[in-house]
Amino acid sequence: MTNKGRPAAVLIRALEPLKGIEGMRARRGDRPDVQLTSGPARLCQALEIDRCFDGDELAVTAPWRFTVRGSRYVSR
Repeated sequence: MTNKGRPAAVLIRALEPLKGIEGMRARRGDRPDVQLTSGPARLCQALEIDRCFDGDELAVTAPWRFTVRGSRYVSR
């Protein structure tokens, strides 16, 4: 089976941590909240996301790209 013409990955670049911040700090070090999840690698480290999620089915009803304008949690 081929994936040609089908999305094969999702990249979440950043998020604003609202819950589980102490666990994120344990994994990322004692950084300001804004530095815990600002960027794909930091976000994965903070949430313990690894390749075990590869191949999982995702909802296709979500917007392709979106951001919260003016959020300080969005990486540059």
